[in-house]
Amino acid sequence: MPKAAQITHRNYLSFLNDFTPILYCSRHDNCIVLGRPYFDMIMLEGVFPILSECRIYVYTHSYDWKVFGETLEKYKINCMTSVPVVLRQVFSDEEIFNHYDLSSLNMINIGAERPEMQLLESIGKSIGNISFLNTYGPTEGTICCYSYRIDGENLKKYTSFPIGFPFEGIESKLVEVEEGFYELYLGGSQVMLGYLDNELENLRASKNFDGSRFYGTGDIFKVSVKKGLEFCGRRDDEVKIKGYRVNLAEIKYNLEVVMGFNFTVPHLITNEEKSILSICIVEREEVDKDQIVDRLKELLPFYMIPDQIYHTKEAKRLPNGKLIWLH
Repeated sequence: MPKAAQITHRNYLSFLNDFTPILYCSRHDNCIVLGRPYFDMIMLEGVFPILSECRIYVYTHSYDWKVFGETLEKYKINCMTSVPVVLRQVFSDEEIFNHYDLSSLNMINIGAERPEMQLLESIGKSIGNISFLNTYGPTEGTICCYSYRIDGENLKKYTSFPIGFPFEGIESKLVEVEEGFYELYLGGSQVMLGYLDNELENLRASKNFDGSRFYGTGDIFKVSVKKGLEFCGRRDDEVKIKGYRVNLAEIKYNLEVVMGFNFTVPHLITNEEKSILSICIVEREEVDKDQIVDRLKELLPFYMIPDQIYHTKEAKRLPNGKLIWLH
């Protein structure tokens, strides 16, 4: 089991009970399984639809847009679950919308990383009647425990995709780590029993609130009354820059607001003389670095402006598609 997190029957039943009305599926729906068999993804893509009596189609081909588009059209797929990097691959060419009838696709469930808003806007505009569901949750919280839905026609109103609000079985605590930024702690019926045979890790990851045990996610969020929580990064992204303590997550958050997509990596390069704040941008096309710096100066204090920006078309990834951060 991933991380040796002990997920109980009670945890999973609580997840099913709360998630079923959020991502409603029935025996009339056709779902496609895209991911490799990792715990969280296979539960969302495969097990959940089966328990909802859906038909599922296991996609075993490459992520070529032509093959993928043909599959969606042939089997009239209604719902799919994907990490952002895979979604970007299968919808890599807008010709997919011209060559294939994708009108049956009415729900895309996204998880693991922050969604790329420009891509979602393109999909929403091309398909029409489609909704996007952003789900968040560490394995310790049993697959996912927060969600937020946006209809395709409303995507332009958002600069980033929030994770929204907790499931019914989740209790949340927010601890402010710096002004306006909070670390999320999870409690309730979905939270794991603990790490197997690892008391040290259990002590490190847990915190008591009013006598109840909560799991510390290490994830940092901004809070919105209407949109719930907006993911900004990890608490362990804190560094010292020019005498100031800075959370790289805040730089990353503002950078992605400026650029409109989420493949950016702020990191600190340190040598004997000084520390350099560097930004890596993962994007197929070249970017206007001067324009990015000018925009960031409008949003951030001087010590959070990058000393250098470099561009790459690809970044190293884990087998499940997540980016491997460089800092």
